[in-house]
Amino acid sequence: MTDQIVLEVGAEDGSLKLYRRRMLDGTFAFFTSLNAMGFEDIAGLQETSGFAASFQNAVALLDAAPGCDWTRLHPMSVHADYATSVLQLVETRLSGEREHLLDRWRQLCLAELVREVAEHLRRSPERLDDVRAKIPSSDGLYAWWVRRGAIASVPSRPHPTEPGFDLLYVGIAPARASSASTIRSRVLENHLGGNIAASTFRFTLAALLKDELHLVPLKKGKKTVLSSEQNSQLSTWQRANLRMTWHAAAKPWLFEAAVIAELKPPLNIDDNHDDAFRSTVKQARAALRRLASEQP
Repeated sequence: MTDQIVLEVGAEDGSLKLYRRRMLDGTFAFFTSLNAMGFEDIAGLQETSGFAASFQNAVALLDAAPGCDWTRLHPMSVHADYATSVLQLVETRLSGEREHLLDRWRQLCLAELVREVAEHLRRSPERLDDVRAKIPSSDGLYAWWVRRGAIASVPSRPHPTEPGFDLLYVGIAPARASSASTIRSRVLENHLGGNIAASTFRFTLAALLKDELHLVPLKKGKKTVLSSEQNSQLSTWQRANLRMTWHAAAKPWLFEAAVIAELKPPLNIDDNHDDAFRSTVKQARAALRRLASEQP
């Protein structure tokens, strides 16, 4: 059995670590290890705790470590699976005090979350014909990859292992705590199955492919839409030219901006302000809306 570090904090020569160990039944058990050489009053103490069956109970083990308040020690590492929970806990406990320390926690947790998400989104992308059977009903992030050259104006963001595919767009589901959306519902119902008014990604595709696919948008109330026939035409283009990756993660809105800043998908204009393609996307969207307004 291999123990994995969930959390490590330190002070000078001492450290407090929280580990997890996978048990025979597949669940995790948690325990702490304290090397107290650098802690006042208990210098030289080395102690390993008993086991806890959940992360919530593991926090109690951290709190019970003698001679230290772990939230006020120097954060050294945190496992991506627990980074969101750790950050929320630390923010609650340190709110209004020790802002410099809280900033260190934020930087560490955010960096680990972004690293983990980026790694998963760069995995081998799935064909859209396989997405329906595989995509989970979970919170998280997803990435769209496009066959190189399928949209002539889009700059290349190459996939690390799939020659010929470039990163196009990164999205999240849900976008906020009050939403019941999942990766599955967002992708299947809006990005693949909905009209362009229901999906910023789909709307942007229509705007960039307007001339190639001879799309003629329409106004439906205040919304810009495609006819049923042309909407199906756009879906056919997607199946031929796009692939997907995704990663399940709790509360993705907390770190969406950081992931976009790391990956720089050209169709994301929010949180991607320095991308030169941003103005092209905005102009294409505006042109599609104007064309819809001109229709009888």
